[in-house]
Formats: sequence, structure tokens, C-alpha cells
Amino acid sequence: MVGVGQEFPPHGARDGLSRSQAEEARAASAELREVTREVWAEVARACTSWSAAEALRDRLASHRALLAEMSEAMLARYETGGETLGVVTRADAELAAAERHVAEAEEEVAVARANLLALAGEDVSLPADPPPLPRPRAQLELEPLVELAASRGSLEVAQAGRRSAQAQADAAVAEAKWPTFEVRATYMQTPSMRPGLGAMVAMSLPWLWGGGSHRREAARFETEAAGADAASAIRAVRVEVTRAAGQVRALSRALELLTEREIPAARQALEAERAALAAGDFNLASWIQAAHALREAHVDEARMRGALGGAWIDLESSVGRPLPEVTTTEEEPR
Repeated sequence: MVGVGQEFPPHGARDGLSRSQAEEARAASAELREVTREVWAEVARACTSWSAAEALRDRLASHRALLAEMSEAMLARYETGGETLGVVTRADAELAAAERHVAEAEEEVAVARANLLALAGEDVSLPADPPPLPRPRAQLELEPLVELAASRGSLEVAQAGRRSAQAQADAAVAEAKWPTFEVRATYMQTPSMRPGLGAMVAMSLPWLWGGGSHRREAARFETEAAGADAASAIRAVRVEVTRAAGQVRALSRALELLTEREIPAARQALEAERAALAAGDFNLASWIQAAHALREAHVDEARMRGALGGAWIDLESSVGRPLPEVTTTEEEPR
């Protein structure tokens, strides 16, 4: 005996299931973009750390050169009877400390480069020197940034999940509201008997049993949960963008005050102490204190520029795309 049959699901059930599978495919694609964004952000932060470490080494190397120059001057004055041995040894001690700081900074550069190489892979050839730290950029308003973040992969995953749950709910409603039909035809052949033909038409009764109403209710709850997840994802992205934008504003303001007021003031104080050397009223302790103040200001500048670069990376990562390269009028640090 052989037979053929065909089942006809309720109107809208198959369409709902196919839409749900399409949304799941979109969610998978959005998840891949989200992973790509996270990898890019991690590599960009490692690159910025390398550049910041190199900038810090340059600042400390300049301070070491300044102390070496002063140490030679103190030695020359000592040889002519103008300074005591204690002054010379104090200058040498400060120079030794500066050399230690430079050595530590060089190790930080090596570690930062090794971290970047570990992320990139051994088959990637890194340049000998890191790229310069990014120039300060004009900041954007918060609401445009939030609008740009609407295309984030995490939001598309949540929205696709909500649409998928709604499509499954539509299919569950159709299955609970409309019956399923089945048509079947059979052929039977017995030796020495006439062949037999048969036909059957069947219909389900979803209103009486089968659990259709329970599946519809479960699908409704899943739709509400997916909607809540989508709303939560939107809030999370907005908080992430707001936090990153606030960090960029805070660091930009601090860097502006540091470069426009604190560093020039520290440099002028050091120049005033240097002028006292030619006037014959030089005090090494005061000069060292002024030199340390300028060094700390330059160290803070290098670290702050690195932190600001990382904050911009966090902001672009939270938005999900690169931001316009609109630079300010600030000059590159010398």
C-alpha cells in the first residue's frame, strides 16, 4: 500500500515562522558586527597605549637632558670654585633618578608594543615607532551621538529578537485560531484482488484541545520580554554614550587648562631659576623643584593625551562608528 498526503497549516502560521527565522539571521549578522566593533576598540586602545607610553618617554628623556645639562654646569662651577661638592653630588643624584624614570618609561613602551603585537598576531608587522597621539577634536552634542548609536549591532540584535518573538506570537495565534487541514490519498493492491483506492480529509480542532491557547499565551509573554530587552538595550547604549562623551569633555577641559596655563607657568618658573644662574644668585634646590614641577606637568600632559585618546575610542565604540575628524585649533605639543 502506498499513499500521499499534504498538510495545510493555518493561514499565517508558516509566514510567521519564516519571518522569525529571517529575524534570527539578521540578529546573527548584527552580533558579528558587534564582535568586530569590540575587537576594533580593543586594538585601538592598545595602539593608543603604545603612543601614550612613547610620548611619556619623550617627556622624561627631555627632563633627563635638562638635568644632564645642569649637572655639567654644576661640575664646571665646582672646578672653578663656584660650587661645593654637595651641590655637584645632588645634581648627579637627580640625574640618576631621571635616568631611572626614563628606563621605566622605555619598559612601558616595550610592554605596550608587545601587548599590541599579541592582539594583532605574530604574522603582523608593526612599525618601529608608534603613531602620534590623535589631535584634539571638536566635540559633538549628546543627542546626535545617541542617534548615531541607533545602528549599533547590540541594538539591532535586540530589535531583531523582538521582531522574531512577535512573528512567533503571530504564528501561535494563527495555530490557536484556525484549524490545520490534511488531505491524504492511498492505493492498495492485494494479489488476486482488485486494487483499492482511498481518500481522507482531516481537520484539527484547536478550540477543544492541542494546547494552542497555552502556546499563544507563552508567545505573548516572550514578546513582552523581548520588548523589555530591546528597551533595556537602548537605555544601556544611551548610558554608555553619555558616560563616554562626559569623559571626553572632562579630559578635554583638563588638557586645555594644563597646556594653556599650567605648563607655560611651570616653564616660566624654570626659566626664572635658570636666569639666576647667570646673575650669580642661583639656588640648586629651587631650580630642581621648578624642574620637577615642569616634569610632572609634562608627564600629566602625556598621560592625559593618552587617556583622552582612549576616551575618544570609547566614545566611537559606544556610537558604533568613527566620528568626524574635526580638529580644534590647538597646536601639537612640542
